[in-house]
Amino acid sequence: MSRTLTWIDFFSSDAGRTCAEWEIAAFSAISRTMSGVRAVQIGCPAINALTGCAIAHQILVSEDVPASRESDIRAPVIAHPEAIPLAAECSDLIVWPHGLDSCSDKAACLAEIERVLAPNGILIASFLNAAGPWSMRRRLLRGSSVLPSPSSLVSVGEAKSLIAASSLVIEGGRFGVYTVNPDARPEEPRPVNSLRPTWLDKAGDRWWPTLGNMAVLIARKRTAGMTLIGKAAFGPNAARSGKRALAHRQSISKEKA
Repeated sequence: MSRTLTWIDFFSSDAGRTCAEWEIAAFSAISRTMSGVRAVQIGCPAINALTGCAIAHQILVSEDVPASRESDIRAPVIAHPEAIPLAAECSDLIVWPHGLDSCSDKAACLAEIERVLAPNGILIASFLNAAGPWSMRRRLLRGSSVLPSPSSLVSVGEAKSLIAASSLVIEGGRFGVYTVNPDARPEEPRPVNSLRPTWLDKAGDRWWPTLGNMAVLIARKRTAGMTLIGKAAFGPNAARSGKRALAHRQSISKEKA
């Protein structure tokens, strides 16, 4: 009988270290060019998902007290992901590592994320893919698994449906981790994305990308803008923007002269 892996045991294993380093690189590739006032990481303190993020004010929301490091600038906030003690629309970026595959109430967490996220803000969520070979191995060979427990893995389609139901718009994503990489060392201070892919990673990324063990989805909080109608939109004093607005102002000044 195999031993049940906790999430702490998982991130201490070769498979967990491979996932952690790939996730850190994926988060960094997306967030390093972003600008904003505040970035928030929800859960999974074992992974610094804000490594390389360009936003200076960083917050870590976790149910447990995280182990602090000198290079870690995330301000810890002890709270449940379903009840984040932050003001509405205060964060320009939210990263959510392993929330979709470990959270018991995914809809409540996503509703809270949507509340905290500022208009036009970005959500980056990473999760273990239910269609990946590790998940298939656990279903087919009961008692033999490298995945943690308890975990409620979701497919990419299910993850997209959950995020869309929270009024967030999917803008992209990526897949990765097709096998264990023995060179993965996420706890060591080295350049982000320095992990060399194995031959199976190269083949999987080319021939069967959707079967990666890890997946990342990027979503944006879209807000409806104001649409002018009636005289405000079609009258002689209709609002204009860009070059049309400049030409309109110049013509009015000539008429007055």
